[in-house]
Amino acid sequence: MKIKQFQKTVVSTWSPKSNYPINIAMGTAAQQLDASFNTSSTLELYTVQSNDITLNASISTDCRFHKLVWGGANNNEEWDSGIIAAGCDKGVICLYNASKLARNVDSILAKSDRHVGSVKALNFNLFQTNLFASGASESEIFIWDLNSMSTPMTPGSKSETLEDVIDLAWNNEVQHILGSLFHKYTVVWDLRKNEPIIKLSDNNSKVKWKAMSWNPKVATQVCIASEDDQNPVIQLWDLRYASSPVKNLMGHQKGILSMSWCSEDPDLLISCGKDNRLLIWNPSSENNENLLVCDLEHNNQWNFEINWCPKDPLLIATSSFDGLTTVYSINDLQNFDDRKISSTNENINSQWTTASNLTNAPKWLRRNCGASFAFGGYLVSFDGSLKAVQLNKTVIESDLLVWSDHLSKILNNGNFEVFCHNKSEMTSDDNLQLVWKFLKTMFQNNPKEAQLEILGYSTKKEENEGFHSNLSNIQEENNIVAKFDDFNLKSSNADELQDLIYQSL
Repeated sequence: MKIKQFQKTVVSTWSPKSNYPINIAMGTAAQQLDASFNTSSTLELYTVQSNDITLNASISTDCRFHKLVWGGANNNEEWDSGIIAAGCDKGVICLYNASKLARNVDSILAKSDRHVGSVKALNFNLFQTNLFASGASESEIFIWDLNSMSTPMTPGSKSETLEDVIDLAWNNEVQHILGSLFHKYTVVWDLRKNEPIIKLSDNNSKVKWKAMSWNPKVATQVCIASEDDQNPVIQLWDLRYASSPVKNLMGHQKGILSMSWCSEDPDLLISCGKDNRLLIWNPSSENNENLLVCDLEHNNQWNFEINWCPKDPLLIATSSFDGLTTVYSINDLQNFDDRKISSTNENINSQWTTASNLTNAPKWLRRNCGASFAFGGYLVSFDGSLKAVQLNKTVIESDLLVWSDHLSKILNNGNFEVFCHNKSEMTSDDNLQLVWKFLKTMFQNNPKEAQLEILGYSTKKEENEGFHSNLSNIQEENNIVAKFDDFNLKSSNADELQDLIYQSL
C-alpha cells in the first residue's frame, strides 16, 4: 500500500531506531535534472505518524546529494536526535544537526572536502554511534569521529588498482568489522588491526557490484547485488565459506540498483532494479523455489534507492528516476495477488517462479514465548525458538496443596465455625487472631452478642446496670451544673465563688 508519493527526485534516509516520532530526511539527488533544469537543492525533514507524512522542516543547501545517512543519536546532548551525513560532489561531506534542522535553524555542523571525487558511500556504526565511514574515488575510505572531524582514520593502505568505492556497510553484530564494495570485489576490514581480512570475488560469473548489506542477525553473512543486465543477481556470501556464494537470488530481469535488509526480520530483504520491480526475498529459505517471497510493485521507471525503516519495519521508502519518491506500507501485503514472473532472459529463466504473498508472519509480530494456566493446575507454555508446546502439571508449594484440600473438605461439610476456631488458635498474630474470631461469630447462633463481646461491649444485664449507674451520674452532674448557675446568680465575688465550689464538691 502506498502511504504517500512525492513529486521529487531525492535520496532519503530514515531516523534511527531510538528516535520518536519517526522521521525521514530527503535531499535533492545529484546528477538528476527535471524538465525545468532547476539546479537548486534542498534538505527536507518529514514526520511520519499514523500513515500520515507531513513536512516538518526545509532548508536550502549548496550542493546536491549522492547519499544520505542518519546516525549518531544519543551520542551528544547537542545532537540528541542524531546527525544526518550527506555525501556530495567534489569530495564534500556535510553534517547536519537533526534537532536544529527540525527547528528550521542553522543546522550545519561540519563540512569536509578531504575526499577525491563524489562521495557515494556512507554508513554509521551501530555500536559506536560517533563513528561513520565514507568512501569515494581512488579507493579512498575514511573513518570519521563526530567528536573530532579534523583527522579521519584510514583503514589500511589503498589497493594498487584505484577504483570507486561503491558502498560501505558496518557489520550488525561485530562493531569493528566494515565491508567495502567495489565493482568487481568486496573487501572486509578489521579495524582493530587496520587491515583487510578477506576479499570476496566471483570469477565464474560476469557481475558488476552495486550494493551490499549485512545479515542483521548472522555476523558472517552478507548479500551483494549486481547491476549488470546480463547477470542481475543477489549473491549471499558466508565468510566461513568464502570461496563461492552460498546462494544466488535470481528474479530481476535487469540490473539491481539498491537493496535493504530488514533489521527486525532477517528473512526479509527487498531489492529494486532497472526492471522497475520491487522484490521481497527470503535469503534464509532452504528451498530455492521460496527465495522470492513477493513482487511488491511494478513502476514506470527505475528505482535507484530503497530503504527499510528501522523503527517501523512495515515502512519502506523508494526513489525513482522519474521524479517520484514513494513510502510504502507492507501491512496489507496479503491483498496482493500472486504474480507470475516471466521473461525472455535465458540465463535466469529456469530460476523464476511464482511470487506469492507472505506465508509466514514477520518476526516482529511473533511472540517469542508465552504461558497460560488451565484448570486442574495445568500450565500450557510454548517456546518460539524450540517450536514446541508443553503441558505441565504445576506443583508450586506442597503445604498450599494440603491446605487447599482441607479447605475443600470444609466447604463441602459446612463446618465453618470449627475451621475459623482452628485458624485463630494456630496464628500468633493478635490482629489475625481477632479477625478469625470475628469470622467465627458469623456461624454461631447469636452472632451479634458474640461480636459485641469481642468488641468489648457487655451483655444485656450488665448493660441495664450500667445504664442506671450512668443515669445517676448524669443526675449528679446536672445538680452540680445547677449549683454553678446559682453561684453565678448569687455572688460575683471570686473568693466566695471558689469556696462555694469546694463545698459543693
